[in-house]
Amino acid sequence: MKKRFYIENPEIFYDLEKKNKSVMFMTSHYGGFEWFLSINYHVPQLPFAVYTPLSNKSLEVLIKKFRLRHGSKLISRYEAGSYIKKQLKENKLFLYGMAADQSAQIRSVTYWKEFLGIKVPVFTGSERIAKQHDIPVVFGKVVKVKRGYYETEFQLITDTPKTFKDYQITDAYTTLTEDNIKVQPELYLWSHRRFKHRDKVPTEFQ
Repeated sequence: MKKRFYIENPEIFYDLEKKNKSVMFMTSHYGGFEWFLSINYHVPQLPFAVYTPLSNKSLEVLIKKFRLRHGSKLISRYEAGSYIKKQLKENKLFLYGMAADQSAQIRSVTYWKEFLGIKVPVFTGSERIAKQHDIPVVFGKVVKVKRGYYETEFQLITDTPKTFKDYQITDAYTTLTEDNIKVQPELYLWSHRRFKHRDKVPTEFQ
C-alpha cells in the first residue's frame, strides 16, 4: 500500500504534532480516495474517517472490515461532533478525515457555493468543528501516476482556523477540490450526483 499510495510530504502532520495539534483532514471522492484509510502508515496522529453507516447491516459489516484493515478507525457522522469533543478533552491527537464534497440535504444546508460553475449546497461541518476546537485543516491532493498507483500532496489550508471568517475554510476546500478535479477529471466520482439540487438555489445565494 505504501508503494502504491505514495505520500509526498507527511512532515506537515509531524510539524503539527510538535504543536500538540490534531488535524481536520479534508479530501474528496477523487482518485484512490478510499486509500486514505492507509494514512495511519504516514502520520503520528491516530486517523478516524467520518462516514455514513449503511442501512444494509450485512454490507455495513463487510465495508467496515475492508476499511479498517490498514489501521484507521471509523466514526459515524451522527456521532462525530461529540466524539471529537471527547477526544480533544482527553488531550489525544487524532486525524479526522472527511470527504466533504457530497451533496448536502437542502433542509439542513446553510450555505451554497459555486462548484465547477454550478451553485450547489455544501457541507460546512468540517469548518465549524475546526473553528470551534481550533483544529488545523489539511487538504489531500491526489494525482494518478499510472494504473493502481497514486501520489498525494498535503496542503495546509490553515493552522489557525479561528482567525478565518465564516465559510472561508469551506471556500478554500472547494477551490482546492476543483483544481484537483481539473487535473484528471476522469478520476472524480461523478456518479454521486453532486449537482442534483442545481435548480433549487435559494434567492439569497443566486
